[in-house]
Amino acid sequence: MNQAQRAAEEFRARIGEPTGVWSAPGRVNLIGEHTDYNDGYVLPFAIPHRIAVAAAPRTDGLLSVATLGDDGKLNQADPVPVAALTPGLLSGWPAYPSGVAWSLRENGIPVTGATLLIAGDVPAGAGLSSSHALECATALALLDLAGHPAVPAPAASDPHTAATTSAAVPTSDAASPAAAPAPGTASPAAVPSPGTASPAPVPAPGTASPAASGAAPDQPGSAGTIAPDLPTLARWIQRAENDFVGAPTGLLDQTASLRCVEGHALFLDVRSGETEQVPFNAAAHGLEILVIDTRASHSHTDGGYAARRAGCEQAAELLGIPALRDVSLDGLAAAEAALPENLRPLLRHIVTENARVLATVDHLRAGDLAAIGPILTASHASMRDDYRISCLELDVAVDSALNAGALGARMTGGGFGGSAIALVPVELGERVRAEVTAAFAERKLTPPRLFSGVPAAGAGRDK
Repeated sequence: MNQAQRAAEEFRARIGEPTGVWSAPGRVNLIGEHTDYNDGYVLPFAIPHRIAVAAAPRTDGLLSVATLGDDGKLNQADPVPVAALTPGLLSGWPAYPSGVAWSLRENGIPVTGATLLIAGDVPAGAGLSSSHALECATALALLDLAGHPAVPAPAASDPHTAATTSAAVPTSDAASPAAAPAPGTASPAAVPSPGTASPAPVPAPGTASPAASGAAPDQPGSAGTIAPDLPTLARWIQRAENDFVGAPTGLLDQTASLRCVEGHALFLDVRSGETEQVPFNAAAHGLEILVIDTRASHSHTDGGYAARRAGCEQAAELLGIPALRDVSLDGLAAAEAALPENLRPLLRHIVTENARVLATVDHLRAGDLAAIGPILTASHASMRDDYRISCLELDVAVDSALNAGALGARMTGGGFGGSAIALVPVELGERVRAEVTAAFAERKLTPPRLFSGVPAAGAGRDK
């Protein structure tokens, strides 16, 4: 029984027939960490683990939310009037679906009340975006119940005919890769907004669409918008996360959950909103992405994430630029010299990480998946040494995987805990799993949870 079926069955048994069931996936970010709120590049893919929301409308103006635990017990939050929702009113898990209802209401969607029952298997606190999967599934449910479903943007031209100038960069030194195109020289053409209904057929790779219709790609949807496209909806969800929940996240997670396509990684230019679905089938190349959930829980509402973002914004202000994405590799040394010592490592990570995303995309386009291994490892070194968001469990996961024969490994997600990923030859899979598990045991750490990360479909309506 999948999570959508589980949510529907429980709703039916406890409440009545749901109007529908919507679900959204967690995600693995292949590369491009903390670049999203710096207007840079990211490369996530959705995973098969999903959060499902069975829902029905209410006429009393209340939002009633419950979650179904792994033990089959229902955790019911106190119903709240939608009209009374305001930032700071709620905390904990109910804040996430309630924040979405608030954001939709603030953007002109007539949310008159709803009963939501949530079931899922995206590990919480694992850096795999369980909160955004919940928010995306909730948003699609509430939009449909209100009669204003999210819509994809219209088709445009084939992105594979568009010129790109990104080139591979050396990865032997994460802090100072050799000459490469400045971040921003790559211009992937826009592709459609897939994932509006995960069970339904998705557009063929190579079809395309503008990043947004209606609201500009760098603006939230305006009040009164009644048919948000997926880029606009991602920004509404970001507003819920930032302003209602209090987590200063960027656009990576919402966009991945809403727009990823099975068998592909989503290449997103956050500033322009342009995307490209890049084929990513590791198994066809004799490889797998091993996800290592360290079980060291993390949270975006903790101060470390906010401090990094504030530091990046301060650095951009001191440099007189809109965002750190605007510093090129060639201009990195001069920009570092203009900043105080404490901000230089943040700048260094963002500039080199953007270049690593472009290099990774080039290798994936060329079908050379093994070549991304050293790039992943260089990314981890940059996050550990420059951005300083790693921890013992993440470093043990990465180092033990590499020692066992992984081609590359890095932490994924916001950091300070959560998960790591490793690019592993299939024939070494069991060995890598065994050595990672043994390394955790040797240090008396909680045993990690290991699974293969396979690119899955984005959010949609299941029933």
